[in-house]
Amino acid sequence: LLLGYAASEIFMSNIVGLDAEWDGGKQNADICVLQLSTRSVRFVLDLTVLSLDFVKRFLDAIFHDKNRIILGFNSVKHDFSKLRRQYLLTEQVKANVLDLETMFFCAKYDTIGGDHQKLGLKAMCEQVLKMTLDKTEQQSCWSKRPLTQSQIKYAANDASVLIEIYDEMRRHNSGTFSFCC
Repeated sequence: LLLGYAASEIFMSNIVGLDAEWDGGKQNADICVLQLSTRSVRFVLDLTVLSLDFVKRFLDAIFHDKNRIILGFNSVKHDFSKLRRQYLLTEQVKANVLDLETMFFCAKYDTIGGDHQKLGLKAMCEQVLKMTLDKTEQQSCWSKRPLTQSQIKYAANDASVLIEIYDEMRRHNSGTFSFCC
């Protein structure tokens, strides 16, 4: 029932924030948790308990809509490459995937320390939204069950803040931004 609600909310949205968690420091680790956010709701999906077939069909539907914008952070290198490896076929991606880290530099924000090579989501939140994002759970053990309330809150916040950043950067710079997937 809840998955049906999540699917209908996400399918109706033209913009979705997406983030993924896996066991920190393990490059080859599978995604354990997938976070999706619309402007009105946030979902944290435990991929360790959902059927592989369901997840593939669900993600195919999300990525198949050419009118949808999917927001990520440093996403081409990390989350989306893992999603492609585990769940997607390249030709399934018809949605516009926008990497907010790339958008940040296109918007000509002053970077902390002038480093245009690496920027964390926490630093971006501080600069763009003037708020602090709690990242204490980032390197936690995402494969251990049950997830803690702190992990669930962290995961939901990481996805929803992507839409807030996107909206603020669009207000800050009305220029055109590149889609990155």
